[in-house]
Amino acid sequence: MPRTKKLRLTERERGRIDGLFEAGTSKRGIARALSRRPGTIYRALAPKPPPKARKKAKPPKRCGAPPALAGREARRLVRTAARGEHSAAQLKAELQLSVHLRTTQRTLARVDLLVFTKMLNTLPLNAEEMRAREAWAREKLLLKDAGFYWDSIIFSDEKKWNLDVPDGFQNYWRDLRRPPRRTKRRQARGSSVMVWAAFSARGKSELVVLPGKQNSDGYVYTLSEFLLSFAHANYGTDFTFQQDNARS
Repeated sequence: MPRTKKLRLTERERGRIDGLFEAGTSKRGIARALSRRPGTIYRALAPKPPPKARKKAKPPKRCGAPPALAGREARRLVRTAARGEHSAAQLKAELQLSVHLRTTQRTLARVDLLVFTKMLNTLPLNAEEMRAREAWAREKLLLKDAGFYWDSIIFSDEKKWNLDVPDGFQNYWRDLRRPPRRTKRRQARGSSVMVWAAFSARGKSELVVLPGKQNSDGYVYTLSEFLLSFAHANYGTDFTFQQDNARS
């Protein structure tokens, strides 16, 4: 007849074993009292081995070739880029990096605190001038009939494209923990091309290439030839022109 397999000790049985053993009952006496084998009682009262320390999981092995730019070179690149004074090409040349330019750009793009952005080209306004401009804008926005007022205004502006000097479109790697950099506008010398255009809520005029240097007479000619034709076609005589200071 096959031997029946005893079930494992329950928590209640383990508690009784500990209690009887502490009361002075022998291990064989405990086995008889619980109808268990002596070996089961011996194993239950045996000292527990200390838990084994879990081994730290090893990071998975990186496949492919090692990064071309890492370690000290990568840290030096990020520190220099955080100053916000160089493009990726300038950083590669200044630090004499042997990697490709695209590798330099990818390394910088992986840094959370760096972003490639356009440098702001602004007027050097002080705090009082900025407050005055904001007050003027708020006054116009709070007019009673603001919709009709803005619908009838025509704006115009010129743009001079400098052909041999920086045109203000400068990009750099900016550290997000620092304020953005700005460039100051200046009058450039050398060859240039100037264009003029107007726009309003009803459309935009043609883009006009202005010949030569512009003075007050040239500005008046531009308005009479191109602004008035656009204004009369869209508004007749009921319009307001936002004049942006004629050259003298």
